[in-house]
Amino acid sequence: TPTRESGATANKLDDLAHRIDRECEVVHQGATKAVDDLSAASERLISQRIETASSEMKAKLDSCKMQLDRRQLDLEGSLGKIESKLEEQSRVHSMTQGAEADAMRGRLEALEVRMVDAQVSAVK
Repeated sequence: TPTRESGATANKLDDLAHRIDRECEVVHQGATKAVDDLSAASERLISQRIETASSEMKAKLDSCKMQLDRRQLDLEGSLGKIESKLEEQSRVHSMTQGAEADAMRGRLEALEVRMVDAQVSAVK
């Protein structure tokens, strides 16, 4: 009869609708899990990139620090050489001034002797 057939068709349609709902739910759950997995993978990748960039920057900073340390040692060495040269020049200058002062004293003493001789000769 037509009523029985339409009832059977309605049951088949209901079953089909339930099956489609279940399959949609499974697909939705799968899609949600895929999005969650993708999000987690993305976070791990970002974290790894940050760690890599951080390591690279640390290596560059360490390299710069080593270069600065070497440059500081070079400058300290140069400064030490300059200080040594200045000390040597100061010693030479002091010795030169001392020798000049001794020579001046000798000349003054010679002049004093001549003056005394001249005064003695004038008195005679």
